Amino acid sequence: MKNIIISFVISLLTCLCGMGINYYWFTRNHWLKFAFRSHGGEITIENGFGLEVVHTYAMSPEEVDAVGMKFSIASFIIWLLVIWLITFIIVTVVSKIFKK
Repeated sequence: MKNIIISFVISLLTCLCGMGINYYWFTRNHWLKFAFRSHGGEITIENGFGLEVVHTYAMSPEEVDAVGMKFSIASFIIWLLVIWLITFIIVTVVSKIFKK
């Protein structure tokens, strides 16, 4: 039980720090620093640490490029669970090694 709580706290702190870095990077450059990107014809979607950024590119001279960011709870939970699982495995292995 102790390993689960330690892993969850580390995972939550990692996700919040990653979200903070991504938000700062977005305010400066309009891109996320740590994200998975999906490219389409006139759109790029970035997902990273609970933030989702959508870049829509103009396809004609009278249109304007648009960038929008929103919080995605599903993305945050997925990142949290993946990092928790990795951290849990590491913490469990390390505790078994040092217990001997």
